Amino acid sequence: MDSIINYNTIDNLFKTMAINILVLFIRYAIFIQLASSPDNHPKEDHQLFGSFLKKNPNEDKVMRLTKISENDIHNMPCDIIIFLGAFIMNCFAVLNKKGESEAIALMVLICIYSFFRISFSLCYLFALQPWRSICFLFTKITPIAASCVMISLSFKIDFAQFAK
Repeated sequence: MDSIINYNTIDNLFKTMAINILVLFIRYAIFIQLASSPDNHPKEDHQLFGSFLKKNPNEDKVMRLTKISENDIHNMPCDIIIFLGAFIMNCFAVLNKKGESEAIALMVLICIYSFFRISFSLCYLFALQPWRSICFLFTKITPIAASCVMISLSFKIDFAQFAK
């Protein structure tokens, strides 16, 4: 029953969200750096990092890395905002002693999202179709599901309690 909430579940939600967002950021930063053109650096970067800034002869790989990065820029910010919105709503629900089942759902959804976001990138990089499309589909389904969790939470929260 939601009236007696297990705070370990909420603690785990905080940890799960923090770890997954960190993993997604690291993954994002790596792919952005891999996709950057060695020609787009100032002279001083070549003096410091010359051996790392050599031209990549594999143009297909560079194009794929660029497309992965572009896809990240187009999709991840909105997706993460949805997850964070649901997370914040869950925090309000906890203050009303509700929302444990939604916390579990959000933990599962952010883990699924992270797994398929990473899988999508690898499938794109290695030209694995139809797996790339399937992974992308899951990265769209999970934020929609998180939105549904957020809507569910909005009906459980009694904001009037916060005005007292």
